[in-house]
Amino acid sequence: MKAMALTAVGAAVALVAGVVTAAPAQAVRESSAHPEAACSAGWYWRATGRGADTFGRVGSTHSDYNGTNSNASVEFTSSTSGTVGSTVSGSTEIALSVELASIRSQYGISVSVSKAVTIGNSIRITVPPHKTGNGDYGAWKAYVKGYEDFTNSRCTVTRSQAKKIYSPYKVGWKTWID
Repeated sequence: MKAMALTAVGAAVALVAGVVTAAPAQAVRESSAHPEAACSAGWYWRATGRGADTFGRVGSTHSDYNGTNSNASVEFTSSTSGTVGSTVSGSTEIALSVELASIRSQYGISVSVSKAVTIGNSIRITVPPHKTGNGDYGAWKAYVKGYEDFTNSRCTVTRSQAKKIYSPYKVGWKTWID
């Protein structure tokens, strides 16, 4: 049985025999405390930072031109349902669900493998004169980069692979004026 664990700032999430558990990060891996310390050999996720969030659109862009000389109030209503999923590039040694648990703990955002986007959600925006109001409905995705490290039983990282994860965390609208 291979044990996988994830390190995070102040907390860690481990997947052992299919069960996700949380523990203080120091209890998972203390690589510098004692060179002879016992470590569980295996793959560990190490998030190194967040990038700019992205947006996964479902359906087409809503647009409305205001040809008047006054501000206009415009309402957009979603008319397409679907699912916005996670996008991963890089190593796949650790299950995505385990890495997402670590991201939730470290960054405090409710990322998931996918988010359902439903029909009927509306938003109202104000469009200035002679401008176009636009809106996309879908889900915001958190961008987290990091590494999957293989740590041997002597707490030494012997292999490291970069990974980028874009994972949905919030369903809603993205609006802008042209």
